[in-house]
Order: sequence, then structure tokens, then C-alpha cells
Amino acid sequence: MAASLSAQLLARRREFGLLLHLGLTRAMLRRLVLAETLLQALAGAVMGLLVGLAISAVLVFRLNPQSFHWSMDWAIPGWRVAALLVASLLATGATAAWASARALRAGSGEALRAVREDW
Repeated sequence: MAASLSAQLLARRREFGLLLHLGLTRAMLRRLVLAETLLQALAGAVMGLLVGLAISAVLVFRLNPQSFHWSMDWAIPGWRVAALLVASLLATGATAAWASARALRAGSGEALRAVREDW
């Protein structure tokens, strides 16, 4: 995840340079990257949870009784799912903070050069 996020931040170097040129501070840009990353992680976690629940429901209620002639109880461990969601969001936030700090470590001259490359 760290490598993917770092590559994404490096690819957006021109965008960050433009935002810095327009008046955003590095701290504001770090918060923006962190918020974007956490929103993406939350959307991915919710979609993964919904798809996982749907697949497990199909397996428990349709596939097992039809194909194997047995079934099982279907229970969702709510606190474990919530703990996993919180842990994944914390890991994503820490990775985003580290990667954004690393990507934005260069001086403002580097950011302006990245914008000029676009011309």
C-alpha cells in the first residue's frame, strides 16, 4: 500500500505544485492527501464488506444446501469487523501521512519546476 500510494503521489507532483503555487501550505496539502486517502480507504472497506457479505450469504444459503446438501449458521462478528475496519483505516492513515510527508519534502522550487514542466 505504501508503494502504491507513493507512486500515486509522485504522479500527482504537478497538481501539488500548482496547489502550492496557488497558496496552499504544505500542511494543508498533507491534510488534503490524508483526507482523500481515508475517503478512498473507507469506500473500499465498505464495498469490500458488502461484497463479502453478499458472497458469504450466497454460499451459506444457496450453494452449500444445493451442492453439498448441508448448511451452517451465518453469523456476523460485528465487533471483529468494526475492529478490522478501524485497524485498516489507521494503517491507511499512517501510510498516507508518511508517504505525503516524503513526497512533499522537496522544496517549493521543486514544486514550481514540476508545474513549469507542464507548459
